[in-house]
Amino acid sequence: MVSDLSLNLVEKRWYVLVVCISHRNGKFLDQLLANGVQVEECSIKKNFFAFRFAQLLRQHNVEIVHSHVAFSMPWQVLGSRMAGITNIIFTQQNEYQNWSNHLGRRIRYKIYFLLFFRFITAYTCVSFSVRKSLSRLTGKGESDFMVIPNAVDLNAFAPDESLRRRQRVALNISDNTKLVGMVARLAPQKGHEALLEAFAELIKKVPQAKLILIGSGDLEASLRAKSTSLGIKDNVIFYGNTLAINSMLNAMDVFILSSWWEGFGICLIEAMAVGLPIVTTRVAGVCNFIPAGEIFRVVDPGDVKAMSEQLFSLLEKPVEREDRIRQIKSAEDNFRMENIVAQYLTLYNNKGK
Repeated sequence: MVSDLSLNLVEKRWYVLVVCISHRNGKFLDQLLANGVQVEECSIKKNFFAFRFAQLLRQHNVEIVHSHVAFSMPWQVLGSRMAGITNIIFTQQNEYQNWSNHLGRRIRYKIYFLLFFRFITAYTCVSFSVRKSLSRLTGKGESDFMVIPNAVDLNAFAPDESLRRRQRVALNISDNTKLVGMVARLAPQKGHEALLEAFAELIKKVPQAKLILIGSGDLEASLRAKSTSLGIKDNVIFYGNTLAINSMLNAMDVFILSSWWEGFGICLIEAMAVGLPIVTTRVAGVCNFIPAGEIFRVVDPGDVKAMSEQLFSLLEKPVEREDRIRQIKSAEDNFRMENIVAQYLTLYNNKGK
């Protein structure tokens, strides 16, 4: 979302500086630089981050700070104020009440909000469930947080039959093979282990099915080992990272998101824009905007049986053209990039008020 928002702002003649608080790298770096976005590194792990951050902001004559990283809130707020910037906007991507945020971390975040929230001109959340979690954590009313969903460039995602054929040939997927796919980091949050178990049940009914996992992460070795122990090694493709997400989605027959928690789930919008049938756990923030339907199935996180059953149902029943059109229209109506950028521009132009 940071990349897409930055590129759209540059198109509108805004000067955009992206500050990486870890490393100046990543799959979007070249694209940002090629389109005129300034990208600088300011590691939060090095001493005197607030001073270095303030110096960087002054060097680039920054007037508005929009952060997507809440854990560094104190230092970003301090650096911004030291640089004379009072228009500070934060966007929250994930819920706080999830099993990765232990009690100590939640208490720390609560202290951050008590001390620094007064200096933030606007705090946005990507979904209503994220807003609710912030309200519970801070004791503030839900009205103190705005909901602006994530978005995608819908011009970059669309059903394309010829692209589907080419990508399936490249993946060595035959016409009669059913391809289930997921785009996500290989991390505990994403629930890949439950997905592999569900897929092991699925191929008992659909033995020619394959599962493609797009993304990389620390769990790759253990997930590969699990696929071997489940006897589905030959049916699972660990593809790694790619920017060609539209091509990959077009090659799929069903998309799944098996996360234990998910502030939003932007990959679901991309899959919707391609018209794919979807199975998702109900934790995804997208579910706040899109009701369950004929080709948008919702299951509880970790429910292996339900995942398998819903995948089988969608693979066995041909998807009606009207259902695909409705899926695409839902993406267009709720998550069009131009509409979301316009909401942020209103915040920027009104100094967050």
